Amino acid sequence: MDATGAFVIFLEQEYAWVAAVFAAAREGKAAVAPPVVDAQGLEWPGFIVRQQLDDTERLLVALALCQYVRPELLSLLADPQNTFRLVQCNRTGQLLPTGETLLCLVDLARYCCCWRYRCPACGACLLCHGPCLLSNGRALAGGGE
Repeated sequence: MDATGAFVIFLEQEYAWVAAVFAAAREGKAAVAPPVVDAQGLEWPGFIVRQQLDDTERLLVALALCQYVRPELLSLLADPQNTFRLVQCNRTGQLLPTGETLLCLVDLARYCCCWRYRCPACGACLLCHGPCLLSNGRALAGGGE
């Protein structure tokens, strides 16, 4: 199989997983495990392997590229209450994911205490509390514990 065919198969598998994640989130079910990645000399799958992306980081990359690769999938998350915090492009009408979309799709509690997301200065969880701020002369650092 040539590189183009292998990449098309990878994209189909990756976005079938993204669609399954969307469906599970809409139904309030647990996250779906992503397909196994075989780098096959391809750049995107190779990036996933080289960087050792976890499921959430992999979903983040897929969401960021979804508007270009499979924009129709984002309509699976559309609802009148905008539960998944999509935004709509004024010019094209296309639905776009946001950082909040990712947080609605993943089990945030699982990642809050992860060392990758802790502030090196105070140890607070950056996902829950953002960077350290000074207020009334004292550092505000959330527990995130």
